[in-house]
Amino acid sequence: MKRIVTTLFVVTTLFSFGQSTDEDAVRNTVDEFFTAFHAQDSVGLANLVSTSIVLQTIGTGKDGKTILREENFKDLIHSIVSIPRLCQFQRKVVGLFHTD
Repeated sequence: MKRIVTTLFVVTTLFSFGQSTDEDAVRNTVDEFFTAFHAQDSVGLANLVSTSIVLQTIGTGKDGKTILREENFKDLIHSIVSIPRLCQFQRKVVGLFHTD
């Protein structure tokens, strides 16, 4: 019985470390993305995302209905690079989530 409890403890501890490491990796990638964003580094931004990235925007149409639009990542990069250097930005990551 003691051996089973010890094994469960070790497995649970390892699983907890694995989740923390995954979350830290995601958080680091988000931080790197925003560092590249603030530097207006188009190559850095492109290197941090998947080649099959899908950007979606949720908004409200003129008729008041919710709409979902897909955006082109290259257009986003162009917009970021075109921002005047005098503009100041603030970012705040309020949470990370994922779906399986």
